[in-house]
Amino acid sequence: GEDICRTEDQRGGFCGATATVDVTGYRLASDETRTLMAKRFQIPRWQEETRQKFDDYRSVAKNQAFQLSLPLQRAMEYGPGTLVLPKIDRVGAYALRFVPQGGIESWAVLQVTKNATYVVAEKDTIETWVVNASTQKPLSRLPVTFGSVTVQTDASGLAPLSATAAMFATTATDE
Repeated sequence: GEDICRTEDQRGGFCGATATVDVTGYRLASDETRTLMAKRFQIPRWQEETRQKFDDYRSVAKNQAFQLSLPLQRAMEYGPGTLVLPKIDRVGAYALRFVPQGGIESWAVLQVTKNATYVVAEKDTIETWVVNASTQKPLSRLPVTFGSVTVQTDASGLAPLSATAAMFATTATDE
């Protein structure tokens, strides 16, 4: 997803916004999610102006699932804030549109799963641990794909991966 809060700037994003953010969630089909993410990953990080257009998000935002107005929680008067979304029970991907009062819109992708995945990256290894979010029990024999490398979780839910694998294409499926 995209950064929700950026440093204070001329665009009037979250950092300069008031305490309320309108959030609209649009449910995405799996093919829409793949297409959207592929388009987003093609935009270089240094092309900030292109990244801020969000036309690719708007083109898939058709199936509105929820609309909320949430308080922006901040530790300081200015600077990064946190939005706490309520529990979303329906597994799947969502395009989220954020509109802070007094700021500009921003978008992100949210993937809701019944799995909780924890990732720790070290110099040579990326350790992935996957558990069932409801029961907190490890998920074994679960395929974890990182770039072009796929491994399965062991009995404790762990899947060690080489750190040389691509750093941005992680997925876990529970089939």
